[in-house]
Amino acid sequence: MLFGTSANVFGATSSKSSKYWVKVNAQANVVTVYKKVDKKWKPYRAMLCSTGTGKGKSYEATPTGNFRVSSRWDWGPMVGGVYARYVVQFYGDFLFHSVPYNEYKNPKSMPAKEYNKLGKDASHGCVRLSLMDAKWVYDNIPRGTKVTVYNSKNSGPLGKPKGIKLPKNPKLTWDPTDTNKKNTDTMIKSMTGYGKAEALLETGKITVEVRSL
Repeated sequence: MLFGTSANVFGATSSKSSKYWVKVNAQANVVTVYKKVDKKWKPYRAMLCSTGTGKGKSYEATPTGNFRVSSRWDWGPMVGGVYARYVVQFYGDFLFHSVPYNEYKNPKSMPAKEYNKLGKDASHGCVRLSLMDAKWVYDNIPRGTKVTVYNSKNSGPLGKPKGIKLPKNPKLTWDPTDTNKKNTDTMIKSMTGYGKAEALLETGKITVEVRSL
């Protein structure tokens, strides 16, 4: 949740059409992106996430309903004195963003224990994603894109990504999907468990398998 802001700061959301529709299953902690193909919505990409720890109308619950993407920031301050990357707003103070970092613009300051919470409730209501997935949303989902948040035991048509687990030490580290060349600590060579049709993203020494159709 963004620190020191309110829904009124950002103004009205746009009704701009988009070829994507983002569905957030808060109960299963899975984001499924649908793409419009021949006037039909088809599942395109699934992402492991962490939604709010609250329930119902609690302040820390991820609100359910239909929303629209509006503003975005490369880095943003979050509740609790932490920071997040690739921040995309979809409803007031509720956002898509990376796992939080302890230090502003220091990509090596991410608590490993927070990253390991992906796939479980962990946030103040926002939708946390791996850095790779947060950047994909930041780069590809335009203002006005529809976002639907719902609850279901069914993970969705592409299933739930397996994800990655980091060792407890060092306590502060890089996001393992961060392709920054300086990331020599946790850069992964492959990420498995991403199901059916796989798109390969190769950047230097890293090959990441993305669940995608």
